[in-house]
Amino acid sequence: MKKKKLVGLGLGFMLALGVLPAQEVHASVNSTAVQQGEKLAYQLRGFNKLIESGDIYDVNRSYDSFSRQIQAAEKAVGRVSGSSKRKALSKKYVTPAKVARERVIYEVSQYRLMKVIGKDALLNRVTYVDSNLKKLDRLKKRAVEIKKAGKYKAVPAVMTGYLSETEKLQKTNRFAVPDLSLNHTLTSDELDSFLLLNQDRYRSKKPLMTLSEKLSYIAQMKSKDMHSTGILSQYSSKYGDVGQMIMKFGFQQPNEAGILVYKFTTASNAKAQRELWRNNASLKNVLYHPAFNYAGVGSYRSYATHLFVNI
Repeated sequence: MKKKKLVGLGLGFMLALGVLPAQEVHASVNSTAVQQGEKLAYQLRGFNKLIESGDIYDVNRSYDSFSRQIQAAEKAVGRVSGSSKRKALSKKYVTPAKVARERVIYEVSQYRLMKVIGKDALLNRVTYVDSNLKKLDRLKKRAVEIKKAGKYKAVPAVMTGYLSETEKLQKTNRFAVPDLSLNHTLTSDELDSFLLLNQDRYRSKKPLMTLSEKLSYIAQMKSKDMHSTGILSQYSSKYGDVGQMIMKFGFQQPNEAGILVYKFTTASNAKAQRELWRNNASLKNVLYHPAFNYAGVGSYRSYATHLFVNI
């Protein structure tokens, strides 16, 4: 009998633990909604700063995580009891975030589509390039209509201007020069690196460059050479200086040539490279040289190389 009483008491205690008063449940739900809303508000402030900077690369990088937080906040608000409370929370947190996202949704879509077009251009997939350029035209037309109807604040001119100039390169077959004789493929990050180089040249009113797959292959070989020797240098005991190295790999003799080299404590990436060249006067002088019209980008492990030529 004693054992039965003990079991009964234990079961009753367990059941009691599983039941919370309605007031506490509502308070918990409301608290979660506010927490998610405040997290969204914090991200919104950062996202708006990125938009105003006019840097489409940074906006694109943050777009998906920002969208996920909008979904999380919207879901949390949807669990709150009371229509008036939900509306108030949504108006305070969710609506402003959605407006910011919709303000740049087409620019982000355009940037991503341009990367796809760039990859296809490097593979000499002309049919895919033409098809996606038509898709890009439809996207831009739709963007104008939606932005006008929604009365969204215009994005900075430097963002739309850079996207427009990149589009011109792609429509005139000057975005990239493929080399199908090479067993070489640029990574997504290397393509981002090239786009960032051109973006910063556009900001400083310099002509945009064409991406050379041959130069990119040479740049990767230079990065591998630095990794094998452990020496960060524009000169290579194996390949010589930048002009000698370019010609050793069969590239035509340039009128002018330049090189940027980088070493990081972790794997190289486009954003880290940009931070270095933006904060180093000598690197910027090379990048902003107005005569350069072709570029190559190549990374290996923690090393990266950018090559520039005028031909």
